[in-house]
Amino acid sequence: GIRYEDSHRYVLGIDTAIGRDEMVYTIVDITSKPWRQVWMEAHKGNSRSPQMHLNALCNLVDAYFVPEDHNMSILLETWNGESVRFYHDLPPYIKEITKCYGAWQPQIPKNLSYKVYNKTKLIKKADLLVELKKALSQKELKLPNDIELLKQLQIYREEDKGLPTDRVIALALCAWLAQDETSTLAPAWTSVEW
Repeated sequence: GIRYEDSHRYVLGIDTAIGRDEMVYTIVDITSKPWRQVWMEAHKGNSRSPQMHLNALCNLVDAYFVPEDHNMSILLETWNGESVRFYHDLPPYIKEITKCYGAWQPQIPKNLSYKVYNKTKLIKKADLLVELKKALSQKELKLPNDIELLKQLQIYREEDKGLPTDRVIALALCAWLAQDETSTLAPAWTSVEW
């Protein structure tokens, strides 16, 4: 991977797993386009205890996240019970920067509005995939030479039951979050002549 760089902004996508699927953490640098995937860590869900998966995530977040710079956002898929358990086990400083995509959503913190916080509940899987396809086709996302990721991208289809898709989904979470984060970072000013 590429190490943390001062003043850079990052998004992290997490696809959880406890069985034979992979637990995948993907980090994308969204400081400028083209965005760059700077880290991907994938391990079979049953290859580590849940505590060791969580420890790996904490170490990864600590390597890139600077709280006073607000330089990282996380999107965690929460379609199953292990994801919800994983969210509840996160340290508070990581929960604060984590949004959830899926059937389960955390209680809305009192200091955030429902509309802003719960935007991810409205995302459909197709939205994630469209953002990833768009970023790749427009060459707005640079990927390292990761053979497993490339294999998964080549065989991926929307009806993915039985396909290895964990790396694609983690990357798609990043692509959606990158688009969401960068579209709100700096509004574009346009002058109109009347």
